[in-house]
Amino acid sequence: MRTVYFSPMANTINDWVLQSMVGDNLCHREKEFSDLLQRIRADILNIVKAGTEKYTAVMLTGSGTAALESMCSAIPEKSKVLVLSNGHYGDRLHKIFSSLRVGLKIEVMKFQNIMELSTIEKLIANEKMTHVAMVHHETSTGTLNPMGMIGKICKRRNAILMVDAISSIVMHDIDMERDNISFLAGSSNKGIGGPEGASFVVTERELLETYQSKNYYLDLRANHTMQEKGQTLFTPAVRIFQGLDGALTLLKNEGIENRQKKFAEIAKVLREGMKNLGFELLTLSPSNVASLYSLGNNDFDVLHKILKSKGFIIYTGINEQTFRLCTYGDLNLEDVKKFLEELGKIK
Repeated sequence: MRTVYFSPMANTINDWVLQSMVGDNLCHREKEFSDLLQRIRADILNIVKAGTEKYTAVMLTGSGTAALESMCSAIPEKSKVLVLSNGHYGDRLHKIFSSLRVGLKIEVMKFQNIMELSTIEKLIANEKMTHVAMVHHETSTGTLNPMGMIGKICKRRNAILMVDAISSIVMHDIDMERDNISFLAGSSNKGIGGPEGASFVVTERELLETYQSKNYYLDLRANHTMQEKGQTLFTPAVRIFQGLDGALTLLKNEGIENRQKKFAEIAKVLREGMKNLGFELLTLSPSNVASLYSLGNNDFDVLHKILKSKGFIIYTGINEQTFRLCTYGDLNLEDVKKFLEELGKIK
């Protein structure tokens, strides 16, 4: 039975991508892996419309959180960092910065739902913040945050924008130059559709030359120096990189805009179907990626158990009264329609 994940933690992986992980054995010190690594780095830059003269991609073995820690630990001491948070993953950014202990001044601005742009700009200006860190898509609530507008504010106020795009990359349009992003963290799974376990940071070359990481394994500049030579600083998860390469090939064949349109339609059909079944949508700024729903009189464990037996995996929400449905990976409209049918039988 095919298992379809509506979970933020795992996505249904295309069979062709899975097969790309069981191909030839590769040694990471040989030319074959070097070629694969450089192909992946170039493809990542293309996804976020980043030109190779100004921007570069640094690959890491580790989940998206590894990319975040590598990115956050690279900034200079005595920087003033404003963390914007309207959910669990914004709070995670704050926790990462707070754990670094490198003489940073950290402010966190919390929002219940939608981020208030005028309030953000006022604080950046008054406190002379050097960096602003935010989550593009807050997966805990399904909220798509106004990254482009915040990028414009940062440009006006001469602040460096750092973005967690782990769940939004590919699924929503991102342009490093247009959106004024200086650091962006992403991962191999979710929107890209590869296996979990690899992540990356896209950043400006000029900035990277002046930053010194407080990490060893996740040292952004040291990893970049080796990767510019076609090598990795340490042993990478070769099979995961092969799967990521396969997923990127599949994405190129499909086209990013086509994938975005496909998932916009999938998310729309799912939300409409859930509304027809009587589930209240709690997300105020919906995305192509995730939606938060009220359980109403339903019990999550009961729903999860029955739906899992039918091949569908749902995920918990921000509290015991909510649950989430995420849409990415090898998912299609037929999967959504079957899911809604099975859920309707329980409801």
